[in-house]
Amino acid sequence: MSSNSLSEVRLWANSKEREKYENLADLFAILKCTEKLERAYVRDGVSAKDYEAACEKLIAQFRMLWGSMKETVRVNGSNSSSRREQLQCQQQQQQQQQQLGIGMLWGFMKETVPSIEGFMQQYHMQCPMAYTRLVQVGLPATIEHRKRPGEGAGGGARAVAETVQHFITAMDSLKLNLVAVDQICPILSDLMGSISKIESLPPDFAPKGKVRAWYSRLYAQPAAYELGGDEVRQLLFDLESAYNEFISTIR
Repeated sequence: MSSNSLSEVRLWANSKEREKYENLADLFAILKCTEKLERAYVRDGVSAKDYEAACEKLIAQFRMLWGSMKETVRVNGSNSSSRREQLQCQQQQQQQQQQLGIGMLWGFMKETVPSIEGFMQQYHMQCPMAYTRLVQVGLPATIEHRKRPGEGAGGGARAVAETVQHFITAMDSLKLNLVAVDQICPILSDLMGSISKIESLPPDFAPKGKVRAWYSRLYAQPAAYELGGDEVRQLLFDLESAYNEFISTIR
């Protein structure tokens, strides 16, 4: 093969197309990394403390990346004036596909952001534990199963104080009309984390189940999703009743 036949072939025609490829690469890496972390924790290859810190970071990265990918597609799809430019980019990409054999990737990402299930199937990713942790649960296993890193002396008292603080913060946020998913979910996550530190609470403690149910419900929504009036009212009611039950239990 002569040197003249070797030419650089770009995977993208502009910065937008380059960002798409980079986002998909980041998504692939986060899923693989989470799967490795989950399996290491199951095999006792990582401490609960290190696992939880790493898992929380990966969950946050996943949420940020996935939300930005969806938002990018929404904005680009609403800009009809750039349709001609998009078609030109597609034609350039299609010519490069024939040389690189990447037609499947282009067809996968040209219209919209794929679902996580579709992405994993497309690239034959065997990451069931990562899917559960990132997509379905959204919490580290140490919090989900109420097994926390050791808190040391006084940890229980600190956990009670933190739980009270997070309850109040959550209720005040709703009263101040901070009702978007990316505003409420972090507070509920902190609340669940602090409750899970209190070992004196029973495993089936009802307030914890209420908070978890709301967190799971909101976690499945886009970051920009805002609760309606009825949802805000119901969440506030559930938080107030959970808080009152929590206070009566720890006394």
